[in-house]
Amino acid sequence: MSTETQVDEAFHERSNAHLALSNQQLQAGGNLHMVGASGLYAAARYCAYVSANGFESGPDMASKRAETVEFFMGRFKLMLESHLDDYIYNFDVFMKPQG
Repeated sequence: MSTETQVDEAFHERSNAHLALSNQQLQAGGNLHMVGASGLYAAARYCAYVSANGFESGPDMASKRAETVEFFMGRFKLMLESHLDDYIYNFDVFMKPQG
């Protein structure tokens, strides 16, 4: 399992594309919580795919299952905490109605 931590120049561009898709789904009448749940599901599915690419076999992958879950959960926790702090400190700006 790679522990690559650097981001490339297109990192935020790709992230913003995922956010734009979620916003499009909301504007098309999607439910906020369901759009969020499907995004989380897709992220988990893609993380499993990324992980699988680092192994030679299913049993090899299974032997590192707990380590893989810990790796991705740790990364997610750091990112979520950072974004929560951003919203906490900028709540009035971020949540102010657009108009």
